Amino acid sequence: MRIAAIVVGAAVGLFLLIGLILNIFLSPAHLTPLVNGIAAEYVEGEVRIDQVEVSFFNTFPRVGVQLNGGRVVSNAFQTPDSTGFVADSLRTRRDTLLTFDRAFVGLNVWKLLGGNIEIGRVGIDRPVVRLVTDTAGTANWNVLKSDTTTTAEADTAASSSFSLRHLRISNARVLYRDARQRTFVALDSVDLLIKGNMNPEKMSAQIELSDRRTSVSVGGTRYLRRLPLGIEGEVNYDAETQHYELRKTSIIVDETELFLDGWLAPDSVGMDMDLAFGFSAPSVTKMFNQLIPKSLIDEKIDVESGEIDMNGTVRGRLAERQMPVVGCNLTIGGIRARYEGMPHGIDELTAEFNTLIDAAMPEKSYMNLDIFHFKGGESEVEATVRISELLRRPLVDAKIKTHLDLQSLTTVFPVENTQTSGKVDADITARFRLRDLRQQNFGRLRINGRLDVDSLVVVNDSLGLNLQNDAHFRFVGNDTLHFEAAIDRLRLRSPTLNLGLADFRSDAKTLMQPDTTAIVTLLCNVDARRLMLRTDTIVIFGRNVAARNVLRPSDTDKTRPHLEINLDTDTLFSGIFGTRAFTQKLHSELLLSKQTDTTWHSRGVIDFEQVRVRTPTYGLPIVARNTRITQGERTIKIEKSEVSAGQSTMNIEGEVHNLYYSIAKGYPLNATLTVKADTLNFNELIGAVVDDKTAARAAATNDLAQDEAMYIAQADTVSTDSIPQRILDIPRNIRLSLNTDVKNLVWNRINIEGVRGKAEVANGSLHLVGLGFKHAGSRAITTMAYKPDTRRNNADATLFVRWERADVGTIVSTLSLDTVMPMLAPLRGRVDCYLAAEMKLDSLMNPDLNSAKAAIHIGAQKLTLMDGETFAKISKVLMFKNKKENVIDTLSLNIMVDTGHVEILPFAVSIDRYRAMIGGQQDLDMNLNYHVSILKSPLPFKAGVNLLGTPDDLEIDITTAKLKKLATPQTHARNDSISLAARLQILRNSYKLSGLPVPKLIESQ
Repeated sequence: MRIAAIVVGAAVGLFLLIGLILNIFLSPAHLTPLVNGIAAEYVEGEVRIDQVEVSFFNTFPRVGVQLNGGRVVSNAFQTPDSTGFVADSLRTRRDTLLTFDRAFVGLNVWKLLGGNIEIGRVGIDRPVVRLVTDTAGTANWNVLKSDTTTTAEADTAASSSFSLRHLRISNARVLYRDARQRTFVALDSVDLLIKGNMNPEKMSAQIELSDRRTSVSVGGTRYLRRLPLGIEGEVNYDAETQHYELRKTSIIVDETELFLDGWLAPDSVGMDMDLAFGFSAPSVTKMFNQLIPKSLIDEKIDVESGEIDMNGTVRGRLAERQMPVVGCNLTIGGIRARYEGMPHGIDELTAEFNTLIDAAMPEKSYMNLDIFHFKGGESEVEATVRISELLRRPLVDAKIKTHLDLQSLTTVFPVENTQTSGKVDADITARFRLRDLRQQNFGRLRINGRLDVDSLVVVNDSLGLNLQNDAHFRFVGNDTLHFEAAIDRLRLRSPTLNLGLADFRSDAKTLMQPDTTAIVTLLCNVDARRLMLRTDTIVIFGRNVAARNVLRPSDTDKTRPHLEINLDTDTLFSGIFGTRAFTQKLHSELLLSKQTDTTWHSRGVIDFEQVRVRTPTYGLPIVARNTRITQGERTIKIEKSEVSAGQSTMNIEGEVHNLYYSIAKGYPLNATLTVKADTLNFNELIGAVVDDKTAARAAATNDLAQDEAMYIAQADTVSTDSIPQRILDIPRNIRLSLNTDVKNLVWNRINIEGVRGKAEVANGSLHLVGLGFKHAGSRAITTMAYKPDTRRNNADATLFVRWERADVGTIVSTLSLDTVMPMLAPLRGRVDCYLAAEMKLDSLMNPDLNSAKAAIHIGAQKLTLMDGETFAKISKVLMFKNKKENVIDTLSLNIMVDTGHVEILPFAVSIDRYRAMIGGQQDLDMNLNYHVSILKSPLPFKAGVNLLGTPDDLEIDITTAKLKKLATPQTHARNDSISLAARLQILRNSYKLSGLPVPKLIESQ
């Protein structure tokens, strides 16, 4: 006993000594930097472990090592500079290879002392693994250094062994991205358990893996999106042959189980494989209930008989330019199914699908639906589809035969809130290449058979859908396509679409062509007694529509289609965004040539007898008669068109460029037009521009019955009473050159004759250049600019007029000079008038005189001064011989207007027995301040007269002649120069307002 006590005491002391040594030398404070330092010697990158703990007694005879908080960052994507220094990576997220919360490793102590490393258990909690390969093939997981092991260490390592028996990973995230192969795999919440014998040379283990959300995409195609994934099975690995063997392995994706058996042999550039896969449904009932959406059938389906089986193989090599051979067969045999309460079940469902994909022999690859047979609900479908040359030029051979009783079929596959009735019978065979279908080369489709739709009705109240249809289709011909369609009636109503056809007939056929590379010529004739289409923004309604169309190869490229369309309609009603048009006797011939997959060039001719247009922003209907329009590449030419609106009628000719691109993309719209008219009522045309709020009135028309809408479209007038006016706007993307020849034009209070000249529209403004006209028997030439400001609902305008030998009374009344200078009202005779003015215009085009700046020069001889109230007072005071009328020998008058202030520059005038100088100023409220200096009179002295006040309360005071010194030719010349300079400056401003270059002659003066 004494000896035993000594032995026990010695053992206890030894263990205490060992524990003390372990506690001192293997504490976390000592181990953590030691492990980090050793790892740094073996890893090319950054390794950081927050804490390392060792347990010996609790896990004896194994040593437990626990790592808390780990991180491994690769240097694969970092480039050292010339000094060898590696800067911090800007792509840390991609460089981070591994992070984890906790890792535990259990080692066998006795075998470790013998030189063998046996790991009994490894556990890792919440790891995040990011595996990245860039476009150059560099991978971030190549982190082990290659030159850290000496020869002696290598010999020692070779003589030792390493094994692992149990690995568990909990709640892991794994991201794999290969930029070169365009492959992405994401596992969001992974649990992994591996049990068996694992060492560097061989592995034989059972694997259990589950993930709640798995995403996989290859080559830009997504195959899995956040679906549950599970893998179970046995994996064997041989390091010498780099060979992985899978035995009784199953992959479960979203409750669908796939079985795998075979082997994989990856290398540095690819992978060899020989796998057999299979799928079988032990419970066909369970599979049906998984595959059929609950929104379609909410009841549980009971499969009375039948089976579903799939099997296939994947053999060959997978590399950058290599693919293995894939073969697959799917069989659905004799399914009979129904659910509780189903009046008609699935009486029979049989299908057989098989495919072979061999990239090395693309012409022998195929995908076939050899059998498809469905019977149920008094309906039956039989079909076969074979696609050969799958990887080269897929050729489709299909045959389908159906008899569908839709009312009974919906009892098999009911759709919620939907009522369906009618019958569909089809017996069709087809042969075509998918390339012709993608390229819309319909002439190469070979289709035979018939399709009949009788009394089809589909109503869904919740969707607002109502479809009614009776139609018959025929396909005739083996070597050519011949298609005949007869739709007795078609009516489709939904919240966004309303479509209707009545007595629709179509006949299409192809012509034989020896050139197999060219687009096949296709002839198509279409006739319809009634056609109607309505969407949220578009309305089209036509009667007696006839189209004769030809699709043929282009003259320059036989692989691109050339489409000829000849269309005739008796009546056509169309509308878009509230604008509506009613067209009578329309004939069009259009030629469309395909340039790219999305671009067509068009040209052609459109003729119509009459079109009546109504738009919500214009109060008058616009009518165009006897119109012919030709259209070329980006150019529309109006050869003739008689257009009328209200009392105005004009004939228009010219060209419009970039109309489509202007509407679709906002490109500039260029146009050159010639307008000839008998009468233009400018007041009426401008007054019909109405506020956008009236668009609601036009939109309400869309709710009317179609015939009512057509009747409204034919109305001759639109009442503009109480319609809010807005300024006439000019879009900035319009560039228009307009040549005018108008016999009579009404503007404001003016009746103008013989208007000829040029109008330029550019930069959102209107500019009239050298516009000549005749008014009251005299000829005038004008230049004018107009630029609207829609935010303030006004416009800037400039006017430059040269009016020669004109009736002075006409000038005074036309330019409203009598409102600011009543003394000019009594004048009679002919004068030369030169006027330049710039001002603001309101929405009715009336000038704002308070904003006006103007310079007016009036020159004349032998003017008659008629009696007026003001001049009657003057003649009485000054003792005129003729107190009723007098003649002014000469007159050279310059008037300057500046924002409400009017100034008459001093001028000389001879009246009766007097010669005088007159000058002064006034405002727009008719507050006068004029002075008359008498230079010659019957009186013995030279006096002056002051005229102060208003015309109704005028004070006349005798004073000295204040303007006597200004009665010189130099003063006259200076005043003319001041007026001319002001007029030229306004003319320059006119060009600048419209954004057009100022002519050099005007700029230099």
